[in-house]
Amino acid sequence: MIWRSVVIAGYVALAVVVGLAYGARGLATLGFFYFCAGAWVVFVLAWNWASREAGRRYGNRLAGR
Repeated sequence: MIWRSVVIAGYVALAVVVGLAYGARGLATLGFFYFCAGAWVVFVLAWNWASREAGRRYGNRLAGR
């Protein structure tokens, strides 16, 4: 649980540094990349769930359940 907080704190620190160095334009660009990274995380989680469910169904079909 603590490592998640450290990762989030790193993202916040990066946003602060970019905001101070590049202003609103830099934050908008960083926000776009944060959005893209978040979309990939959602995709990977959905893919993981779907592949596990497909494997479970296939295994049950082979076992005759």
